[in-house]
Amino acid sequence: MGIRADLLTRLSTDLASGNVSVSQELPYTSGSDQLNIKNMKTLYLDQEQQSQTQAYQFVNNTPDVYQTESTLNAYLSVDAKNPPADLDTRIASILGAKSAIANTSISESSSTSEIESDILTYTFEYRFVKI
Repeated sequence: MGIRADLLTRLSTDLASGNVSVSQELPYTSGSDQLNIKNMKTLYLDQEQQSQTQAYQFVNNTPDVYQTESTLNAYLSVDAKNPPADLDTRIASILGAKSAIANTSISESSSTSEIESDILTYTFEYRFVKI
């Protein structure tokens, strides 16, 4: 399984009993609205973006070592005036889902939020580095 599939499995399990659901769909736009705004209290996980960089360079014909960095974003929108009562717990679960990805030298997650038209949108970023 890939990183996105592993994260979706973990997020679906961790959020199963709360006020936030997890969609298997990608966070595309439907009409003029993004899906996370159209379907509030639903978390959408984007596709994995990968880059490969040189981690270590050796001399004497030793092969160089490369690292693969994977980044995924997730989006969740809620009513800013009436957010779910367990929102803080759900955000902690979403950020903690990074532990579902094994064999990484770096596993990071962060979130930002913005309010527009009484809609509070959280953007979560997961970053994984494998050597």
